[in-house]
Amino acid sequence: MESRIRVLCFLALVAVVTLGLSSGAQRSTAFSYLLYVASEASDRIALVRFDGVSLHVERDFGTGVMPVDIDGPHGLAVSPDGRSFFVSLAHGQPNGAVWKYDTATGGVTGRVTLGMFPATLQVSPSGEFVYVVNFNLHGDPMPSSVSVVHAESMLEIARIPTCRCLTGPGSTRRARGTIRRA
Repeated sequence: MESRIRVLCFLALVAVVTLGLSSGAQRSTAFSYLLYVASEASDRIALVRFDGVSLHVERDFGTGVMPVDIDGPHGLAVSPDGRSFFVSLAHGQPNGAVWKYDTATGGVTGRVTLGMFPATLQVSPSGEFVYVVNFNLHGDPMPSSVSVVHAESMLEIARIPTCRCLTGPGSTRRARGTIRRA
């Protein structure tokens, strides 16, 4: 009996989704969403448009400075005014960087070198600062940090120490404080 109820619930869900999609396809597509997507494995950034019915790649371009090695775009955030966006490039020599792009042209308008493996980033609500998390994934545990970047000048104005990163992917800290390595 429980199996039958699950099947009926699943069929009802499929019907609702199918009806919603088909009626949505008939609606006006006056709205659209834009989304930037960074591909770490190919050093590419794409601007994708979703109009309520389908996805379309508006623009696709490369990023990075090392043509024979992956620079690794990771974090990506758009400024509150929508005029620029920021991308962290995590695979540096040895440090990574944040690049600033113009949303209208896709061109680079600024760069700043930061700490080891800058990844996640966020733009302040005022648009004045970019906060970037730097951490060490490999080798000896080193203190991680958060870089504070002045968005207009693309200068790192502060580096705030946080904690020591565990020693690589899959590592965890046990309750008694010791590290388990994967």
